[in-house]
Amino acid sequence: MFNFLNYFKDNRKKVIIVIACIAVIIYGVVMYLNYLKNDNNEPSDNSSSSNNTTAIIQNDTKNNVENNASLNITNDINSNTVNQNSIKVNNAIEAIQKFVNFCNSRDLNSAFNMLTDDCKEQLYNNSKDEFANKYVNSLFDKKRSNQINKWANSDGKLELYKVIFYENPINTGEIDASNSKNDYITAVYSDGTYKLNINGFIKKEEINSSKKNNFMQVKVLNRLVFVDYEIYNVNIKNDILVDLTLDNMEDNIKTYLQDTDGNYFRILNTEYSSESTRVSNESEANFELKFDRGYSSTSKKISKLVFSRVNIINRMYREEVYNSDDDTISYEDKMSTYPETISIEINL
Repeated sequence: MFNFLNYFKDNRKKVIIVIACIAVIIYGVVMYLNYLKNDNNEPSDNSSSSNNTTAIIQNDTKNNVENNASLNITNDINSNTVNQNSIKVNNAIEAIQKFVNFCNSRDLNSAFNMLTDDCKEQLYNNSKDEFANKYVNSLFDKKRSNQINKWANSDGKLELYKVIFYENPINTGEIDASNSKNDYITAVYSDGTYKLNINGFIKKEEINSSKKNNFMQVKVLNRLVFVDYEIYNVNIKNDILVDLTLDNMEDNIKTYLQDTDGNYFRILNTEYSSESTRVSNESEANFELKFDRGYSSTSKKISKLVFSRVNIINRMYREEVYNSDDDTISYEDKMSTYPETISIEINL
């Protein structure tokens, strides 16, 4: 022990230098081992999210028309691929993203099965081929990235989103909007799962209201609500001896909807003519009538559908005349004398 102390006193500088060198070497080895460990655990730049996309989530206050707070999700198609069918859908956004993934990968069966029954029937006649031709081939002519923006809340079961499809996302995170395409997709929550209405279609509502007068009978069967307009399916029965038209579709249109606040929403007359709304004498016809009423979750309820200028086409007709004296039937030419226009209102 004394020999070591004497040696330390005589060689103090050498001992301190040796101990310092050993400490530096040990510290360097420890730092190197930690670096190797962290490098092996760091995720690759090419890793994918669980839904086959890289999701960037941020708050966006520019695109929401309802509450000035929009959820904006941008998805890049260039991520690694996982099994899309294994993705559990927990919310409306995940449902929309899963649908987009199916369309991008041309999994038409899975994409079509995510639509509501009303959407399949009203937009595509329950035909997967029509869905492919009218929707997938148009929007997904090539694989597209997408951005999902919350647009409006309808009620507890419906959520409306604006989805922007981009052709070439820029590597910096910015998006080239020059070749973008848009759709409005409604997520419908029912029986513990999400189904979708696409192509701007929001919902179908059954109505089944009717009104009859001395000239005609009108039945309003249902309405289809879209983002930019509403379509009312009506049945018109003509009870008179001459033809009638619902409106001459000229200036100052007289066919309109009215809400509970008294606001008017007129028929889109550019899509109709006097002839296209004609109903022959003593017959009936079905019409899809489109009205200029954009969707808003705060809109008042529609209270009535009004046809205030139904045009009656008076003409000569042959009337059957029975002669009781000789039990014979003859015909006489007569001119109809109905009013030129009539009106009818159907409370909804």
